[in-house]
Amino acid sequence: MQVILRILLAILTPTSDADAEALHRFAPEEVTVARAHDHLWAARVAAAAYDVDPDLTLAISFHESHFADDAKTPEVGGRVSCGAMTPYPVSQCAQKSLLAQYVDGTRHWAIDWGHAGDVHGAHEVLLGYAGGYHLIRACRRGPVLRHRTHGDDLCRTPEVFGWIRDRIRAARLVKENS
Repeated sequence: MQVILRILLAILTPTSDADAEALHRFAPEEVTVARAHDHLWAARVAAAAYDVDPDLTLAISFHESHFADDAKTPEVGGRVSCGAMTPYPVSQCAQKSLLAQYVDGTRHWAIDWGHAGDVHGAHEVLLGYAGGYHLIRACRRGPVLRHRTHGDDLCRTPEVFGWIRDRIRAARLVKENS
């Protein structure tokens, strides 16, 4: 019953202009104010359905696709990850509404990885979302550098998600404090 109430409240609560402007301020090249309304609403509804942080949902979307609902990322084996949150590899992308993309990605994060048997803690759940069991196992052994000998440590991806979330929140606070 609580889940239904959370979802209904999220669906019926309009996204404020100030929040949309803040998300646009965070990523002006990626999202217009009008489109920011759509992303905020979809992220909040999806987050309500799975009881997760809507700002972290937005952060994952920014990291994975820069808020592009038509994102198509090549994956191993000729597969692709699709949509705003690029949740998992498929043989080909299917047309989905922005809300469906956020629900799909948030479910994959919160349920598929949140309940994976040998995944331990929020850090590994987000690692699983970002790179699957391969990345989790590799990170258990040590740093995984993007270019083998140099570059970003992919094991820090959950912290990057958190850093992006904090920048999204900071953009919102700038407007509130001015």
